[in-house]
Amino acid sequence: MFRTMQKPILILVINNHGGAIFSLLPIANRTEPRVLNQYFYTAHDISIEKLCMAHGVKHLAVKTKTELEDALVTSKHLGTDCVIEVESCIDENATFHSTLRKFACQAVDHASNILSRFSVPDSISCGLSISKIHKLEYSLYRIQLCAPPTSSSVKHDRSKIYREGFILSLYLEDGSVGYGEVAPLEIHEETLLDVEEQLRFLLHVMKGANLTYSLPLLKGSFSSWIWKKLGISVRSIFPSVRCGLEMAILHAIAARHNSSFLNILYTKTETDEGISKSSSSVKICALIDSTGTPLEVANIAITLVEEGFTAIKLKVARRADPFQDAAVIQEVRKKVGPQIELRVDANRKWSYEEALEFGSLVKNCDLQYIEEPVQVEDDILKYCEESGLPVALDETIDKFPGNPLKMLEKYANPGIVALVSGKIFNNLISEA
Repeated sequence: MFRTMQKPILILVINNHGGAIFSLLPIANRTEPRVLNQYFYTAHDISIEKLCMAHGVKHLAVKTKTELEDALVTSKHLGTDCVIEVESCIDENATFHSTLRKFACQAVDHASNILSRFSVPDSISCGLSISKIHKLEYSLYRIQLCAPPTSSSVKHDRSKIYREGFILSLYLEDGSVGYGEVAPLEIHEETLLDVEEQLRFLLHVMKGANLTYSLPLLKGSFSSWIWKKLGISVRSIFPSVRCGLEMAILHAIAARHNSSFLNILYTKTETDEGISKSSSSVKICALIDSTGTPLEVANIAITLVEEGFTAIKLKVARRADPFQDAAVIQEVRKKVGPQIELRVDANRKWSYEEALEFGSLVKNCDLQYIEEPVQVEDDILKYCEESGLPVALDETIDKFPGNPLKMLEKYANPGIVALVSGKIFNNLISEA
């Protein structure tokens, strides 16, 4: 029939080989699989590809989002009738929906628990407003450091190494005060002068602004508040300024309700009682510049372990060759033992060959991951497969000009085990 029509027809077939909708209903939990398969799923083994072949229609099979996008583009250029078959699995689909329901329930519980800490009559009378900001102040701090920041590539005079920033003091109309730290980093291309200029602007804009009950929920609430209440584009605020601003606001909300910072962000529920202490704790990772002899670096690592750190990240690719870096990692692992998590960060400074050399030397060091091991982006997945080492992404995401969420499918590989870039999370928050 559709051959007689002038315009080509594109048909999208979601093929789950049966009536998958029943797997999402309560009946799936209390019915035998045999009965479900026979009377509800009514599974079939019909080949869509062969049906298309029999009728002379172009068939394209896809399994991933990227393949679907490519197939849609291809079908436009074919100029003929086309069927795109998206293959899915009933069980996987049911598991995915179950996961979505679980996270949705957790989000609702989290929101309810946080909102329950506040006065309901207040929230009704003030239109979900907690309080108004009376004023914002900031003061400069300067702390001398005993070693240069690991992010710095410049040689420093040790007597002139400082960490500079600003302490924000945010006052609410009821007298509650919240504090935040604004400490710009070189890697974010923001200077102390740039940051102070932005803070001066915020002093005037934020006066009298309403704080809402949704702010402690996070999940994009700050991005929405910054745009709607302050009229500022979220992406125009420096990372350090946003960090200090959020810290001061949350601290002020906690102070107003005689609560702790942690309790404002996370309120324990009855379901949390069964969570073990170890699973609910966050591992704080120490960072070592790793300059010095292998023994000197290992001794620093031992000191950090004695202070309570259970994870250590070491900067690599700053020595003459990968062999020297590997010797440091081997010595550190020997000194701290197998129970401490070790991570390394090469900051994209190695060639593919150098990174492979390093990987072969530290295979027995049980690294949790190596961050940005190679200079060329296209070598990352090849490195995962060739070296067998787990890899984390940072600069690869930061340097992507668009929304990094759209590029992550390219790195959907078992060898990519972590994302340590702030850009990805800022985009998640902004789009939430």
